[in-house]
Amino acid sequence: MDICRISEYFQLNNKFSIATYTHTDVPLHRHTFFELAYVLDGKTKSIIDGKSYCVRKGDYFFMNRFSTHRYQSVSSQSFHIINCLFLPDLLDNTLVHCTKLSELLDNYLIKFAYKNLTVNPEQYIFRDDSGEVLKILGSLKNEAEKMQVGYTEMIRTQLVQIFILTMRKIASSNRAENLSAQIISYIENNFSTNVRLSDLCSKLNYSLPYLSKKLKEETG
Repeated sequence: MDICRISEYFQLNNKFSIATYTHTDVPLHRHTFFELAYVLDGKTKSIIDGKSYCVRKGDYFFMNRFSTHRYQSVSSQSFHIINCLFLPDLLDNTLVHCTKLSELLDNYLIKFAYKNLTVNPEQYIFRDDSGEVLKILGSLKNEAEKMQVGYTEMIRTQLVQIFILTMRKIASSNRAENLSAQIISYIENNFSTNVRLSDLCSKLNYSLPYLSKKLKEETG
């Protein structure tokens, strides 16, 4: 398995890199940084830590440090992605040893309590229907290329903005509200695997009897 190291990508800045790529298949690899991948065009199968997700234009997702990853073609056509790579201490020096997205979210810069999220963001495909995230990624790329005074701070704040906008999609002040929508969303993002009710209980932190009762109440 290939190990993707910082020096291979972090050429302009030793903690951040952003670039556009065209791929068909990408072999299994492991990288030592966090990654935000955004599908610009086409579709593919993204396999992260052994779990398979079908992604298409407008989808984006996050990968933890040291996760294993590969892309597998679903057609003869190539797909285009933006790869945004960063080390956690770009956001804050206290995060230098951070390896999981959940740890980033609890940082004072983002302040999203992981327990209040309706699904696990480390195993979720997000949709950018408004194009807002793509616009911010374009600004990030511009800052990284021009490297004007204060560009690192601009990159940091824009990354935090992406995190906050994204976590809003799956955050809830009342986690019991519309529980069936959360379940359906999880199933849609994991349809290629054998989804069991016990797995949903674990992901959503509810007991099996409660989850079963709420699902029946809301869907019949």
